[in-house]
Amino acid sequence: MIENDDIIEIAKQVLLSRAFDGQTDNWLWDTAERIERNVNFICQSTEIQRANLAIDLFCLKAAVYFYQTGLIQAAGSSDALYLDLAELTRLSTLVVTEKLSKVVDTKRIQKINDIMIQACEKNTRLNEAKILSDAINLDDIGSVGIFNQARTGALHKKSISQLLNNYKKKADYGYWQARLNESFHFKNTAKIANKRFAIMTAFMQNLEKESASLDFDGTV
Repeated sequence: MIENDDIIEIAKQVLLSRAFDGQTDNWLWDTAERIERNVNFICQSTEIQRANLAIDLFCLKAAVYFYQTGLIQAAGSSDALYLDLAELTRLSTLVVTEKLSKVVDTKRIQKINDIMIQACEKNTRLNEAKILSDAINLDDIGSVGIFNQARTGALHKKSISQLLNNYKKKADYGYWQARLNESFHFKNTAKIANKRFAIMTAFMQNLEKESASLDFDGTV
């Protein structure tokens, strides 16, 4: 019987793509490992344990490692950086079907794909999708979230000022507060997200100060 380690190894071969300079790009693989750690935290939380939720760990872990593979599938397209989440998820389901059809039964492949698709749906009732969704959303907030935004900005040739302006616009119209209030299915994850958001806010405030050279105290 195939184990999660086998599935993860198959996903790893897809996620460790080649960058434009010929070097291996570890970004997606590193993200997948981090999302798995988030998933493990959520699954082991007292909230989940007390609720005694039925969780298919095999399919959940497979979804963790395959949900980004659509980015590799789209890499040859000039629109790769601008594809929406629904299209990227659809591409990921194609990768799952292609790569796992010989080693995983059809029912499980469908479950893995359902988890990835429903993780994008706010009102999903699928426990595994809720957990994956919280794990991914948590990755958007805090120090890791800032680094993710900076990398995306660099790929789009954005400057520090543009990064700050984008962050401020989102803060002004309540984007981050809405994410904190509405994006998480579990209280424990939301609590961690709020802690990370405080760190993110402090960092961005300091970045704005340094960018404007407002940290000079007159001693220089």
